[in-house]
Amino acid sequence: MKFGFSTLGAPQYSLAQCNDLAVTCGLDFLEVRSLGGSLDMPAYFAENPVPAGSLPIHVLGSSLFLTMAGDADVEAFFGFMKLADQLGTPYVRVFGGGDFSEDLDPEKLRHAATVVRRIREKAAAEGWRAEPILEMHDAFSNSERCQRLNSLLDAPLSLLWDSHHTWRIGGESLADTWQAVSPLIRHIHYKDSRATAEGFDYVPPGEGEFPSQDLFSLLKSQGYAGGVSLEWERKWHPELAPLEAALPKFADVLRTAGFSPAS
Repeated sequence: MKFGFSTLGAPQYSLAQCNDLAVTCGLDFLEVRSLGGSLDMPAYFAENPVPAGSLPIHVLGSSLFLTMAGDADVEAFFGFMKLADQLGTPYVRVFGGGDFSEDLDPEKLRHAATVVRRIREKAAAEGWRAEPILEMHDAFSNSERCQRLNSLLDAPLSLLWDSHHTWRIGGESLADTWQAVSPLIRHIHYKDSRATAEGFDYVPPGEGEFPSQDLFSLLKSQGYAGGVSLEWERKWHPELAPLEAALPKFADVLRTAGFSPAS
């Protein structure tokens, strides 16, 4: 198992700053979503070469929502796929879109499947090695809904398991999610939260209600060998403490689970 963090936690940092922080914390990789205050990663990397000796970038995060993507959105996403291929990054994250409180619209599902086929056809034509990976998020915050989309495809989409969202929003136990879709899970997001009257608030790793030790015990027992990112969403929640304050808490959770961050 490899450990890293999403650059959402330090959205104004450069790649070099994020890399230095990850190395200092003994982490293995980066998940890149925001750098230098921008979400436009093709533009960022066009102006900022990757420093020599940088950690691998395991996932590149896009803003593509499959159920509502138009032609311009898909064309922009191709820039992320091309960049991922140049960086040697295996996965480009996509969202399904929508709200979990609403039923999935069959027409929007068919549209999402059409978008996936278009991406795959373009990747094959260009020889891009990266692949889109669907985050279990928003309307797709449980296994059944991800499987419903995959049933419309010739080959299923790989999954990025947002372990918090399937538990907190999707209402699935960690064991049930794993049993349902583990063959498709290529990457995992980890975060913690505490319920409030309005919903929930994110809190430092290990200080909330998320069953952190259950997650890492499950992954260890099942021999999971992919990546786990701390997703500290300071980009969207600027009230959160700096990423530097959350990373030691993440390390504490990992040590309690029997891992060292550099293992």
